[in-house]
Formats: sequence, C-alpha cells, structure tokens
Amino acid sequence: MASTEERAVYRLVVCGDVKDSGRLNLGAKLRMRESLYQVFQDALDAVDVGPEQVDVVDRGDGLLLSFEPGVPPALIAGVWLEEVRQGLIERRPVLHDRLRMRLAMHQGPVSHDGRGPVGRAVDLACRLCDCDPARRVLDASDSDLVLVVSDPFHDAVIADSVGERFVEPEAYRPFRVSVKETDEIAWFRVPGLPVPPDLTGGGGTGTAPGGAPPAADGREPGAAGGDTERDLSRYRIDVHDGDSTVVSARTIEGGLTIKHGNRSRRGGQQR
Repeated sequence: MASTEERAVYRLVVCGDVKDSGRLNLGAKLRMRESLYQVFQDALDAVDVGPEQVDVVDRGDGLLLSFEPGVPPALIAGVWLEEVRQGLIERRPVLHDRLRMRLAMHQGPVSHDGRGPVGRAVDLACRLCDCDPARRVLDASDSDLVLVVSDPFHDAVIADSVGERFVEPEAYRPFRVSVKETDEIAWFRVPGLPVPPDLTGGGGTGTAPGGAPPAADGREPGAAGGDTERDLSRYRIDVHDGDSTVVSARTIEGGLTIKHGNRSRRGGQQR
C-alpha cells in the first residue's frame, strides 16, 4: 500500500469522549453517536468551519478533530465550545441518557498517514481527554461538558485571548495530570461555571483545609513537595504578610518565604 503520509503541520487537535458510553445498549449507543455527530457539526457550522478545514476521525464513543492552520484556536476554544455545550443541552430530550463529554485541546505538529492524524500533539490531546481529573471534575460538576487544555495551549491561546467571545481565561484551574507517559500541568474548565468544582481527595482537584487549593500535583499545602516547593517561576507572585495562606493560579498570599538561588524574601510584595 502506498504511503500517503504528509509533512507535519502545526494544527489544533481536539479530542472528545462520551462519559459512560460502555454502559449503553445498542439502541442508546446509536442515538448517542447520532447526537454526537450532530452537535459537533452544528458547532462547526456556527463558526463557519467547513469540511476542508477540519479532519474528523471516529473514535467509537468520541471524535478526534484536527484543524487546518488557518482556523483560529481561540474561535474553537470560545464560540465553538459554547455551541457544543448548547448543543448537548438541546439534545437532552432526544436521549434517554444525557450526553456528557470530556473534551481536550492541544496544538502542535501533526501529520496524516491517510488514516488519520498522527503525532505527539494527538497523543497528548487523547491523554488529557482520558485523564482521571477530567473524569472527576465532570462527575462533580453535574454538567454536560468539561474541557482540558495543555499548558502550552493555555499560555499561547487561552491566557492571551482576553476579550475573545466565550474564551474566559479566568474560568480555568491548573492541576497536574499523570497518565501513561504524560506527567504535566493541564488547565480545566467547565463551561457555564465560573470555575471547576472543588473535589476532596487526591488527584489535584480538591480543596485543602482552610480553603487553600492543593498544589498542581494533587498534594495539599504543607505536604512534602507542596506549595512552598512548587515551581511558580512562570507565574506572577504577590506575597503579603498574614497568617493564612491562599494559593491560586496567579497569586499567593500569606507569611511565606520566597527563595531564589541563595537569596530569600519574606513578606512584602514581589511581582
């Protein structure tokens, strides 16, 4: 068979997976798949993305999309995502079971071998879609949709898209994802909620005693390797004197000592 592999091109990859599809009988699976395709196609139509601009691969209980470079990623992470959410809500009367989904987005070099997209960007999008924190956030939210984006995608697209419709950078929270060969920070959002819900227990999605969110790797503040040792060099750090400690994606407050090299600083402010 002749190879149809193409040179890798930088693309946005979206991986979608339906929750608990394995519990559905044949009739329910067929209804689910029909609704899934309809929701995604309606959302693509709403943002004027035609079939020549996106490659769609069937994954049985989900879809894998790779977009042409000319499609703005913020459009997909914003308006398209909101259209998907609304579509899932509208399909509820058609289905005996709600169609609830995990979606993941990442961008990077992607090749095609004639059967579908290939590359590490595809692998990571699929890993994020299938990660345990995404499953737990979806379960706790009782929403129809949870989105996970990679850290590079968040920095390049989400954090830099203030003002873009429905992107909402403030609605994301970072947690560490460890699955197979993937061990890195990812960002979670539940469209329709101001922030993803807090969960107790491990996995990086709980709220520690005192109201402080856990470290991105799932450990509570004060645990070995927790907040005081976490690498926060990529974020702005504000430090204020005080007895309590509050950690968010952008701000740390409390009586902390921030160390850099052989120097340390306690209290005051640092930006």
